[in-house]
Amino acid sequence: IYSHIYIYIYGLGEESMGSDSHEKSTTSTVFSSPGDSETKRRTYNLLEALQNVFIGHPLNVLISLAIILLSIAKISDSDTHFGYAKVSKASTGFGPNVNRELIIFSTTMFENTSTIRYTESIKSLENSHNLGFKVVICDSSPDEEVREGLKAAGAIVSKQQTTPATKGGALREALTLALRLSPPDTHSILAFQETEKLDMPLHWGRIRQEMEVQKADIAVPKRSEKYFRETYPIGQYFQESFGSQYLNSMAREQITMVGNVDTTGKSGLNRVTINSLRKHWKDLDWHFGPFAFRKEWADFWLQYDSDSWQAQMIPMIYAMRSGAKTISVEIDYRHSTQMKREEEGNPKYLQKRFEQTQSLLPSVSEAFISPVPDYTHEIRTRIEDAAKILA
Repeated sequence: IYSHIYIYIYGLGEESMGSDSHEKSTTSTVFSSPGDSETKRRTYNLLEALQNVFIGHPLNVLISLAIILLSIAKISDSDTHFGYAKVSKASTGFGPNVNRELIIFSTTMFENTSTIRYTESIKSLENSHNLGFKVVICDSSPDEEVREGLKAAGAIVSKQQTTPATKGGALREALTLALRLSPPDTHSILAFQETEKLDMPLHWGRIRQEMEVQKADIAVPKRSEKYFRETYPIGQYFQESFGSQYLNSMAREQITMVGNVDTTGKSGLNRVTINSLRKHWKDLDWHFGPFAFRKEWADFWLQYDSDSWQAQMIPMIYAMRSGAKTISVEIDYRHSTQMKREEEGNPKYLQKRFEQTQSLLPSVSEAFISPVPDYTHEIRTRIEDAAKILA
């Protein structure tokens, strides 16, 4: 009874979660979520008050039986095929099958199991597992113990096969596996995130909802200014803020569409034109990392041959220019306090951010206007034909 009350209260929404620490609840293992002492204190006080009301009350037995029956119903409704428990509609805002239709894919490389990024990744995978998400990882770590730990936390892990082992190659391998696992005959959504972003699984449900409501093909989460500035190393905050502002300003002025975009309202790609794209441009959080797309657009990422970070961003630009409706979804993402502590003022990480800026900004901004690869036209035609059939 206490567990279910705690899960319900603690998992209701983002506003109930603090940003001071990341730790597992001693009452329930459903979330390895951020939580401050004030939130926990209020929760425990409510539990104690409920106990005081229920003990000795004539309806105590009936109330207990009702909660037990609801608990049994929840267990019976779990997806036993994959071994993942579904969270309730109250805590996610969706029906019971929603999490099966969003698959998270990622890439990892850890030197060993003692790094902060590895330990944060384990917490993130536990969050995803308990929320009912399948997570697919392509890993290139030298230590087999790393892969065993990721599997034990609930992920489906594949050792990277492409050589040399690169981020771009790992992304394509992970995406290929995620496509194989996606339910057939559904408009599944594939979501990429770095595993160490342990707070991110708590937001995928809302992002998916926004994609459905706005009929979007691609969604890019955007960190709210408050928690972005509070929970990130200050150097990273300024570097990534500048990078996103630069790319958004370039997109508003320069981005061009490709192909003959239908404006008659009869095709699947009629929602975006060059004028509407520029006029109604919504700023994207380019440097955050996570993004999601409907699986019919996956070939944009699978066929883009890049070894580095560009493998995430440039295929998305090609898809946008080909007619994919892209939305920005603001979330109250809280970054890991341990990672902030490790990176704050650290020359190694400052140099890494500097090099990322130098590498990414020119290539990404060029993708707004440069000719797109030939394969994108074929993919676009296939998506449009399928949309016409459905219409």
